[in-house]
Amino acid sequence: MLSTLALFAFLTPQTTWHVDVTGTAPGTGTAADPYTRIDFAVAQVGTLSGDTILVHPGQYLGEAIDFAGKDLHVVSLQGSGVTTLRNIHASGVVAAPLVTFSGGEGPAAILEGFTLDGSGGAQFSTTPNRSGGADLWIDNAFPTLRDCIFTTNGPPVNWFGRAVFARSTFPYNAIRFENCELTGNNAGMGMGGAFFMENTAAEFTDCTIASSGGGTAGACVANDCTITMRDCTLSNNITGGSGGHGLFEECVLQFRGCEVTNGFSSFSGAGFVVNGGSLWVTDSQFSGNSAIGAGALQLFEVSTTIEDSTFNNNVSADFDLAGAILQLNGQLRIQSCEFTQNFAGKGGAIAAFDTQGQNGTPDPNVWTRLENCQLVGNQAVALKNIQRPGGGAIYAHTALAVERCTFEFNLAAWQAGNQPGRGAFGGAVYLGAPGRITGSSFITNRAQADGWAEGGAIYTQDPLELVDCILFDNHVQDALNADGGAIFGEVHAMGCTLRSNSCSSGGHNAMQAGSLTHSIVWDHAAPGLDPGVLTHFSLVEGGAAGPGNVQGDPLFWGPSDHHLMPASPAIDAGDSNLPSDPDGTLADLGALTFEPLHCGPGCAGPLGSNSCVAMANSTGQASTLEGLGSPLASGNLFILHAADLPAGMPGYFLGSQNPGFLPGFGGSDGVLCLGPPILLRFNERVHGSGVAGQVTQRLELDAFPQNHVVLAGDTWYFQLWHRDYNGVTPTSNTSPALRVDFQ
Repeated sequence: MLSTLALFAFLTPQTTWHVDVTGTAPGTGTAADPYTRIDFAVAQVGTLSGDTILVHPGQYLGEAIDFAGKDLHVVSLQGSGVTTLRNIHASGVVAAPLVTFSGGEGPAAILEGFTLDGSGGAQFSTTPNRSGGADLWIDNAFPTLRDCIFTTNGPPVNWFGRAVFARSTFPYNAIRFENCELTGNNAGMGMGGAFFMENTAAEFTDCTIASSGGGTAGACVANDCTITMRDCTLSNNITGGSGGHGLFEECVLQFRGCEVTNGFSSFSGAGFVVNGGSLWVTDSQFSGNSAIGAGALQLFEVSTTIEDSTFNNNVSADFDLAGAILQLNGQLRIQSCEFTQNFAGKGGAIAAFDTQGQNGTPDPNVWTRLENCQLVGNQAVALKNIQRPGGGAIYAHTALAVERCTFEFNLAAWQAGNQPGRGAFGGAVYLGAPGRITGSSFITNRAQADGWAEGGAIYTQDPLELVDCILFDNHVQDALNADGGAIFGEVHAMGCTLRSNSCSSGGHNAMQAGSLTHSIVWDHAAPGLDPGVLTHFSLVEGGAAGPGNVQGDPLFWGPSDHHLMPASPAIDAGDSNLPSDPDGTLADLGALTFEPLHCGPGCAGPLGSNSCVAMANSTGQASTLEGLGSPLASGNLFILHAADLPAGMPGYFLGSQNPGFLPGFGGSDGVLCLGPPILLRFNERVHGSGVAGQVTQRLELDAFPQNHVVLAGDTWYFQLWHRDYNGVTPTSNTSPALRVDFQ
């Protein structure tokens, strides 16, 4: 029996091989007698696909490991910190790459846990002075690289992929880099210090690419490739040309959960330059990148989607175009992103161009779209060659669509005081093509210059649609010739609020040209609007000619809260021929639809408690009554809101300092829950419940009917009395009663 087992063990092929540089050469590959070179172990006839080569710690010099079509798992026992491959060669002799995959190897060919220092270099082309892949050469193969460090500390030459070179003629799979570092790789005057790839696919997961670059392009260069990076960090990569972190031509690119920081380019795109193909970025961060133009991304004829990402402190170093993103002749969609403290001469955060549109017919396939974004503290400042700085946040000469975005504290400024008479245009947005902006806020943006300045928030050369937007506290300042404190150019605003904007030197403080419908213009020094601005169904301070316009204080909730308070003349003041508000009533004026339960400045929340229930009304259910505001009598902020009422019925509020209970009073189907001796009728304002079945009113605590004043310590009871229909005849009904103890 023992002899049979021994024979079986002898015939079973060995699948795990050992390599130890401190062993006795050449070795047999066993644990007791390991090989001393990795390339020797891989090349042995008995080493087959599926085998594992265990490499003991040490420094392995002059290795040239060629997997030669074998799907092997070559793994260090103790990791890259103590296991190094270093390429050395005699003077004048170009050594082979440290590791080569060129035999069609697949994902099961794994190199794991090594530091690769390919200082010796590798020739991959017959073209003179074009070398690459000193650490890793991949040709028509798709291996897995795991927990490896790729670094080349040798003298720079004209490299194409100093550390890694990969190419393929049939990219059916992807090269995988997992938890790898590509650091300190210098391509000299070439490109792709970290990697150069052609016509292949690669996936990077939890990788770091740092302190690498090249004279023509930076750390990462790829042509006709599919590149995916997940949870990767790219930092301190540089180039004397374009693309500090990377240059990609006709690629399909995906970046998810990545940090792209502190890149530098002497020309453009300190982050990435992408020419053609597509780009998808999500949950990523671009910060501290600096280039002559396009601090973070330069996109040429690219279909781009960027989601849930941040762009902070990216700079167009020569104060040229685009602090963060420059788009040329492509499609750019940005969703739920933040742009803060980015700097350029035009387009502090974003600059976008349709060159065909500037020279002829606009290309319908070229556009820029932002949704749910924050653009805060970006600057377009002229210090060098920019003659007309503009677009503190966005400078667009292409179709622009913006939805539900916030623009705050952005600046367009001319600051070169030794050349007076220059201008600044569009503190937040400069638009040189038709555009549409909806549901967005422009707050405290500025256009500033000593000569000419226009558009504290928006400057447009072409007609702009502005829908449901707030423009508040924007300014054109310091300029001898200024106009458009909020907006300059032809703007057609629907449902907008323009408030507290200003303009120096007598220019229009709010708006200079276009039209206003369902809008509010308030708190501007004269002139607020140019007389040529057409106004329809709007509220303009000081009044304005035009059908349906109203006057009076719009009753905003607070100095910076633009919600309407009850009793505002802007509520239900819209054009009956235009769409109604969501509650079915006539459209309210301004950007914010009246919200009965909105609790603004000075509001402490719901007040009081129900002291008496209501009977069911014709809706089949009982109505409700709530109080909102402050319990302080001296605060004079008290609002009643009744809901679940029959639609379209008139009614008014009652008040008393005593409770009561009188069912069927005066033939009503309701219950009067208020008692004598004081019973007040707030019938100076009869309300209609509208299609939503709601009534809201602010009561003036110092001006109740019959000269009553609410004092601290008083208790009051309130109720709504309204018309109803019991299925047979008209009748009346009541809401519950609300008890409020004032302080």
